[in-house]
Amino acid sequence: MTHNKQGKVIVFLKTSEEASCVDNLECAFTFTNLLPNVTAVAPEWDSASNAWNVKVSGTKFSGNASTSMLSVAGIEQPAVAVLPTTAVFMITNALNAKLANIRLYLDIGIPDGDRSMLDKGVELTPKFVGISSNKGSIGGSVIVLNVQGVGSADVVSDITFVDADSKDQKLCSKISTLAYGKVECRTLPVSVPAASVVKVKVGTLDAECANEVASNCQFE
Repeated sequence: MTHNKQGKVIVFLKTSEEASCVDNLECAFTFTNLLPNVTAVAPEWDSASNAWNVKVSGTKFSGNASTSMLSVAGIEQPAVAVLPTTAVFMITNALNAKLANIRLYLDIGIPDGDRSMLDKGVELTPKFVGISSNKGSIGGSVIVLNVQGVGSADVVSDITFVDADSKDQKLCSKISTLAYGKVECRTLPVSVPAASVVKVKVGTLDAECANEVASNCQFE
């Protein structure tokens, strides 16, 4: 394609029909070879929103949050901000904590150059930020934990609380990952001390409370 080569966009309805443009200026499209370039991709924790972002650094970025998109394995993530050298996107839906096959789409086009770092992607560290609800029955309850960085296909291996003897005790009889960041726990019929701090284990990694308001991670 030649830089600044302009042409007319035609929509074919059938092999023998085409929809012509009412306003030729509105249907003009310009090809450019001045594409942006990606130099770095990194996860970035936002403590204000309690969410993981992915920050893409590079050159010649254009557009804004409404004209840009990041996809992870084909799943779109909303844009937070787009500047000439950085673009930040919030992770709201992912299959795994390992974010591979990342693609950046800007209004000027798909970035040029080596895509290996985008293919490799980044890995999120699970962050436990809250429980809904924080209260349960001694006979058992269903609660949902907000664990950002846990994908819908990831496995949460254990959820515990600290008892009166400062020992970890199991809290759940069953653990299910409902969606990205949402983990359901069916609590055991046990007596939980008031305001017990809960710990979440994802694989072998402990995700202790990452919320600035620590009481959001307590259960009673």
